[in-house]
Amino acid sequence: MILTALSMMVLLGIAALSVDASYMYDMRNKLHAAADAAAKTGAFEVHRNSGVTLTALKAFADQQVSAHGLTPSACGSTGVGDISVCVNHPPASGYFSGDNNYVEAIVSRKTSTFFASVLGFANAVPGARAVAGISRASDCVIVLGPGTPALSIGSSTALTLNGCNLAVGGSVSIGGGSAHITADSVAVSAASCPPEASNCTPNAPAPTDPLASLAAPSPAPAHTCTTAPKVTANLTIDVSMVNSYYCGMEIDNAVVTFSPGVYFIAGPITNKNGGSDVTLNGSGVMFYLAPGGSINVGTSNHVAMNLTAPTSGPYSGILFYQDRSNSNAASFSKNNGDSITLSGALYFPAADLELKNNDGITIDCALIVAKTVSFKNNTNLSDACSAYGGSPIFTVSMAE
Repeated sequence: MILTALSMMVLLGIAALSVDASYMYDMRNKLHAAADAAAKTGAFEVHRNSGVTLTALKAFADQQVSAHGLTPSACGSTGVGDISVCVNHPPASGYFSGDNNYVEAIVSRKTSTFFASVLGFANAVPGARAVAGISRASDCVIVLGPGTPALSIGSSTALTLNGCNLAVGGSVSIGGGSAHITADSVAVSAASCPPEASNCTPNAPAPTDPLASLAAPSPAPAHTCTTAPKVTANLTIDVSMVNSYYCGMEIDNAVVTFSPGVYFIAGPITNKNGGSDVTLNGSGVMFYLAPGGSINVGTSNHVAMNLTAPTSGPYSGILFYQDRSNSNAASFSKNNGDSITLSGALYFPAADLELKNNDGITIDCALIVAKTVSFKNNTNLSDACSAYGGSPIFTVSMAE
């Protein structure tokens, strides 16, 4: 009986301490979830507004802590039951210490014990730390589909994606000769991969629109468009002239230069005929192709383009944004002797996109999103997007 009594005391003590330990582990798990959410929210706000203050980041963190059923307190609060929420931007410790691209959140709670107080442990302070930042997507050509085929590669055409991936929602058609695809990875939702595509995985999930959450710009004043105005002489356009060119333009032997800004187009941008010289220049521009808008410079033998996207604001890195309800096909074409430089994303989520006669077309920020895509002639793409701080597609990722 004496041994049993002593054993029961030991077992009950272990059980009591187990209750305290389990409670503290459960609290720590809740704090980890809150800290992860606080860090991720902070990282998103830093990406959205590089000048966001620590006070604002603390407010966002407190909101996430509250959403997890906890009541946030000031950083460093030591009262029993207080939830101390600390936010550091940049992180104050760890691998990403001092890196302004990351946010650190530390959440802790001074918690009373149930039975450990008998042993002199009246309180414990479980806590959690998380660091989050922006990571760039690895896909640089995303073919949403459906289409038969969704991606078409012309005869003797080499499609090379440098340091990034290709995702196709449907089948791939590759022409004869030396045509092939080279990429870090190729994922197609079709049942089989063409043998000319390296690192290809069939039966992959169909890709989703990575820019689906990017809101369209506020619409320009309503217009009823019948015919596009003709441009027959060199012209410089400012965004304040949107009313004059809202319905597009037909360009004939002219150089059109766009000043920085967002351009609303609800009609066709095209050339007059196959022999006309067409040149489009612009830095810091985005073309929003509203319903009815289109770009088709694929019928001229003499096209030159030098267009770069904005480097700041919500449309940083976006060069063409075709409305998601607009299915008008888009075509970019050149001929030997001319050059096309496009810096920024080509976003045509409901449209067929064609790039042809494109030896010499340069796309240094290769994010292409379209319903179907057709490449004709060799194409080299890279998603470095150095002018825009990386690809316009990003996710908030936990770093620590």
